[in-house]
Amino acid sequence: FKDIMPKALQGLHFTELDLGSVPIRLDNVVVHPLKDGMLQFDLDVTWKSDSNIKLSAGGGYIKFGVKSIHLSGRMIFTLRPLRDEIPIVDAIQYAFINPPTLELDFTGLASVAEFSAIDKTIQKIIQDILASMIVLPNRMLFKMDPNCDYRKIYQPPQQIARITCCNGRGFAIQQHRLKKDDIPDVYCLIQLGDEEEFRSSTIKNSLSPVWNESKDFLLSDNDQIVSLEVWDEDKGALNSDDYLGTAKATVGEILLSSGKTMELELMQQQNKSSDAYVTLRCDICNLTNQSLSSIENIASSSKNKICGLLAVVVTQAMHLPLLKKEEAASFVKVVYGKSEFLTGVVTDAPGIDALNPVFDIAFHVPIVGGELDKKGPIKLILMNGEKSLGETTVQFDALTMASNHTIAETRPLQSGGLALEFSVSLLGVEEQQQADDNMPVLQMTQPSTSQNKTELDQKAPSSPSLQEEPAANSSIPQTEQVRVSILSGNGFQIVKKRFNKKDIPDVYCLVEFGSSPKVWRTSTIKDSINPVWKNETNTYTLSNMNQVITLDVYDANKRGKDDLLGSARTTVGKVLLHGGKMKLELQENGGQGIGIFIEISCNKN
Repeated sequence: FKDIMPKALQGLHFTELDLGSVPIRLDNVVVHPLKDGMLQFDLDVTWKSDSNIKLSAGGGYIKFGVKSIHLSGRMIFTLRPLRDEIPIVDAIQYAFINPPTLELDFTGLASVAEFSAIDKTIQKIIQDILASMIVLPNRMLFKMDPNCDYRKIYQPPQQIARITCCNGRGFAIQQHRLKKDDIPDVYCLIQLGDEEEFRSSTIKNSLSPVWNESKDFLLSDNDQIVSLEVWDEDKGALNSDDYLGTAKATVGEILLSSGKTMELELMQQQNKSSDAYVTLRCDICNLTNQSLSSIENIASSSKNKICGLLAVVVTQAMHLPLLKKEEAASFVKVVYGKSEFLTGVVTDAPGIDALNPVFDIAFHVPIVGGELDKKGPIKLILMNGEKSLGETTVQFDALTMASNHTIAETRPLQSGGLALEFSVSLLGVEEQQQADDNMPVLQMTQPSTSQNKTELDQKAPSSPSLQEEPAANSSIPQTEQVRVSILSGNGFQIVKKRFNKKDIPDVYCLVEFGSSPKVWRTSTIKDSINPVWKNETNTYTLSNMNQVITLDVYDANKRGKDDLLGSARTTVGKVLLHGGKMKLELQENGGQGIGIFIEISCNKN
């Protein structure tokens, strides 16, 4: 943290921390069918705080604060295994399905020369921390039963999404007065979840570029978002690439489209259409522990193709050789080829057994085409501060020959009882021909025990492995559709500005539906306190009546940012219960109504 902060903020620390009294709002809950002792539900999390956070840096010369935090995202909760006694579940795992939206409203930063860099740096640091801990495929764990074995309830990524950037259309020639008109040299940046983005090749001098280039991404949930950015490549150090637009869709939305192919409209700033489009395709491949043929053919595979997955689960260490528990600052370093992962550091604290630290964390290493060196050993090194307490190695070849291609053990690291509990699993990729094939759940089961049992092995839970079973909610169902229309508004006010000039609002709405990342912008009704929209309709996939419709209503400005007038939320079910039409009162910052209303309608197809 210290090394990546601007110099002005070296030594940054809190002087006051008050998160305010505004509660977190939870809605748009979807409960999935119960299957094989597992309950899963998804929900939207929104928090607009009235916080009072103060920070200091630079020896106290620089002081600033955060007056509000806006955090929003969709989360997944998995409860497993269920049982018929209290507690009714062993553990709860939870994560954001996609990186959440985070906005911090800073105060007192105007005196800092690097204000813009500080703002972006702090928010990026927080986003990166959240992604590494609580964005799929990473999950947080809460044990209802303190003695449950994380290896039995661990949920690995279930599939691979192969995203193909097909083609584009509608790009325009940029006309210049003093130089030659520019036909764009188009390339795409594609990202799924928090994985590294993929850059396509550049198609030069084309208004209708064709790529047909694919990239594999780990897939944990069909609500994960595929993000697309499109750029015009320019040459020269002083001539940066030109932004052409962005688009987003969930994996599920693409799979529901005809032929698993979806044309996405590129949007520019303030959700204005660019009149350009890019077509994406999504194919699904299963991860399996029944066959490793995809890994055996790794040398002939493309570098953009995932041939397998290495999953490392580190649960706990036992009997650290330390004289005092206050000396403990233990963690595990996992090294595989050029990849290196670190667990959290466990120190002495109330309720923590620092000499028998629990880590309960999983790491995932995709094995991609052409990487012959990805068949090397996996090292697990137990550290205490900067000192190594011991290490163990799992050979890649041993995984290929192990039952279910999994090694799960409690291994002694040295005499005196020091041991490390872990599991390492190797998964292959099974090509799929049908988009609606069942998504496999890689279920934790009991493997055969080792012949060389130690006293630690007898005390530890039996080792788990991976077994493939079909999931209840994996296939993409054929669902209904609903038409959402924005009809009219009333209650808008004329605002007096300088020199008694009257500002009659120019009103437009931004509409979001369910878990879809798409934002639909209506037309702008100019100079009206009672705007009426005609033929402002969008069609969405209706999976359940609890899907939330979110409205943000703005006053468009010719200069500067548009003014947010208020927001409103409701569910499809509520609108249908009102006869298909409903007036929504806008709220300011999620609080009381402000007397402005927008009428919407919903009609099922």
